[in-house]
Amino acid sequence: MKRILLTLISFISIASFAQRNGMVMVLEAPLLKSPSTNSPVLQVKRRGKIIYVNPSSIRDEETKFYKTLTRDGQDAYIEKRFVKIFFHTVKELEQPLLSMKKDPTDYRLSEPLLEGYPISSNKTLLSSFALHYGTTEKTNYQYPKLVEKESFSSAIGASFNFLKRANYDKTNRFYYGIQTSFLNQKSEFILPGNQYSSESQANIGVGPMVSYSFYRNETYDLRLQGGFQYNWIRRLVSQETVEAAEERLFSGYNISSNIELLIQRKGVFKSDRLRFSGGIRANANLPYTLSSVTPIEISELWNEQQDTISQSLTVTATIFFGITGSY
Repeated sequence: MKRILLTLISFISIASFAQRNGMVMVLEAPLLKSPSTNSPVLQVKRRGKIIYVNPSSIRDEETKFYKTLTRDGQDAYIEKRFVKIFFHTVKELEQPLLSMKKDPTDYRLSEPLLEGYPISSNKTLLSSFALHYGTTEKTNYQYPKLVEKESFSSAIGASFNFLKRANYDKTNRFYYGIQTSFLNQKSEFILPGNQYSSESQANIGVGPMVSYSFYRNETYDLRLQGGFQYNWIRRLVSQETVEAAEERLFSGYNISSNIELLIQRKGVFKSDRLRFSGGIRANANLPYTLSSVTPIEISELWNEQQDTISQSLTVTATIFFGITGSY
């Protein structure tokens, strides 16, 4: 009797030693009907669940699947990267419990959750402020003398937009509203006879704008937006020589159109109402002419026959960075 009992215990020990178990390391690991990710799912195992693993599939290094069993004893397959095998030897140190930086089966949203989740956002207004830097219009007053040297600075300015979500848009993508902008540029000229001139121009514009979000995820929101602006243009022309100096103010109006690619970055600020934004704007400026109501006092400095500043159709571009808020 003792011999039978010892034999039975030995058999159980050997069988137990030969059997291999593993622990599921991801949130939800699918048990597949065949060793293929396109195979039907028979069952799902949660993280921490201990499962049986066929020893032959452990030794097979060519396949990416372990062979296992479902609850009802049916053969199934599970991806090797989802399972931690218990070898009961130092070999277990080769695979840590957390072997993946990102769990591909974890569908849960990262915390903290967005304000008001899971109810859809009731925010219907967007406002944005941005600083701009870009190319300038290279035009100047028609001086009576030939310009020997010229220098144009880059355009620097700011914009403010106020937009409202369209009532029919339930996806929170389409907005329309008003855009405003201010751009300033400077230029300097050297003319014969030690004559120096500087021109400082300011553009102030306002007009309609539309904005559409064509791609967004948990971190970024990419928007395509644009519109038209009615601009007031003011340019101060200052000239001086060794003997005299005079400055005159020129002004006028024009219409421009613009299109922007805007990228919004979420999570930069503590409040989900604020986002860091940046992008690029292309402007098409229609021709314009600036005239002055300031009378000429020193005639040799000015072109009395063509006392205007004219600009043809131009295309300029700026890059911008700012903040967008939702309300």
